[in-house]
Formats: sequence, structure tokens, C-alpha cells
Amino acid sequence: MLTGVALEEVWRESDKLMDFAGKIGFRDATDMVVSQQRFVAAMRGRTASVSTFSDAAFDERAFEVELTADRLPLMAAWYWILKIEARFMSGEYALAFASHRPRKAAVVVDARGDPAPGYHLYSALTLAALVATQKPEQRSEWLARIKEHRRQLVEWMNSVPATFASAAALIEAEIARIEERDLDAMHLYERAVQAAREHGPIQNEGLAGELAAQFYAARGFEKIAHLHLRDARYCYLRWGAEGKVRRLEEVHPHLREKPIAASATFGAPLEQLEVGTVVRPRKRCQARSFSASSSRRS
Repeated sequence: MLTGVALEEVWRESDKLMDFAGKIGFRDATDMVVSQQRFVAAMRGRTASVSTFSDAAFDERAFEVELTADRLPLMAAWYWILKIEARFMSGEYALAFASHRPRKAAVVVDARGDPAPGYHLYSALTLAALVATQKPEQRSEWLARIKEHRRQLVEWMNSVPATFASAAALIEAEIARIEERDLDAMHLYERAVQAAREHGPIQNEGLAGELAAQFYAARGFEKIAHLHLRDARYCYLRWGAEGKVRRLEEVHPHLREKPIAASATFGAPLEQLEVGTVVRPRKRCQARSFSASSSRRS
């Protein structure tokens, strides 16, 4: 999931792990898989909304009550990070921040292992999305927190560039936006898109395009914003996040080339999608977005 493997494949793999964890009676391992499955279900549009893990068979509040101090910290870390990510993906930034409140974030920070990159990326993005809503005297404090998350991602990027380049560039772009360094932000959004395109994960390419679109739309560049949103949509489709795509289309109805039927993709390989919905998805996703750098070349 962290590397951008198609969500349907992630689900199939998680089912195998669920069977194994169940057989050996390892509750924390089982709940770790449950957390990831609920996130996948939300992204695929199978829960009540993209921002919630609840559906007819799962009650997220009841699950959260069981995340007590005696449980495996890594398991709790996975759950709360995925909750922040899902709520951010839904555009519900205040709810994402609520999932990050101190008593929960402390569990995440102390965890060691794979969840850490997601924690730093989505915590920073959530703070960046909300910093303008804070009182002036608090904004510098929030910006410092964002930069601390950036520092960790840059440190990892220096060791493993391909893995962390897109996340680090995206946070750099958001910092430049907040500091009103618009030209730097343009370059950095493009860098984030390109890094994710070259090395993955596919969801980071979509996310970078979506945030770049917000940046350009806020400055009146509607056509450039639309191109970034269109590319982001196809990236999310390639990832298999039909629920996220529908959410994107709710906010931006002009993206609806053809509505995605609930049965159009669930359980079907990506290459079987309707031609009217996705035309050669890989090339569409990798089509270069208009950017400041391409403008200079022309």
C-alpha cells in the first residue's frame, strides 16, 4: 500500500494475512490488517464515505475504544495514520486534525517502522491545509511544526531518494505556498509530481496534482488547475480509489467525463474499465501536466 500497489491487490493480500493472523490467534496483527482493509474500503468507495471506515459491518467508534494502552503501539499507529490520511483525502481537514490530537499522536510518534513516513507526510499536509485558519500568533508555530515534519522526510530522502522524494517535495511546495513564495511553489509541485511519476507511489502523484490544482485555482489559473485535477483523477483511478474519485468529482463536477457506476470497477482489473471512463489509463496518468517548467521550455 505504501508503494502504490493497486488497492484491489492490496485487499487480496490482506485477506491472506487476515486468515493467517486469525489461525494463530494474534489479535493485534488481525486488527492491524483490519485497519488497512478499512482504509482500502474507504478509498474504493465501499464505506459510508471516504472519511470514515464505518459501514454496515464495521463500527469505527467501537473499534477505536479497543485501542487501549496495552495494545501493540505499531497497530494503533497504523490505524490513526490511516484515519488521518482518509480524512485528508476526503478534504475534511479539521477531522484529519482531530485524529492527530496529542493523546493519539503520541502513540504514532513512538512507533517504529513503516507507518512513520505516512505520519509525517499527512500530519504536515493537514497542518498546511489549516494554518491559514489559525490566529496570526499561532501560524508561525504551526509552520515550525510543518518544517519539522519536512526535516524528517528530507533526512530520509537523502538516504533513499526514490522512496521519499515526492513526499519531501510536496511538503516543500506547501511551505512555499504558505510563505507566499509562489514561483518556488510552482517548481516544487512539479517536482513532487515528477518524482512520484518516476518512482511512485501513484497516490502521491495524484495528491501532488490535486494540491497543485488548489494552488493554481486560488490564483485564478483555472485552466492549469483543471489540467492538474484531470491528471490527479486518472492517477487515483489507476490506484483503484473509485471512492476518492467520486469525492473529487463531487467537489469538481466538471471532471465528470462519465459518472463511475458502483459496479464499474469493483472486483474488475483496471484494463476492463469502460473505455469512456478511462482511456489508456497509464498514458493518461503519465501525460505531462502544464507547469511553470514546461512554460519556460516553450
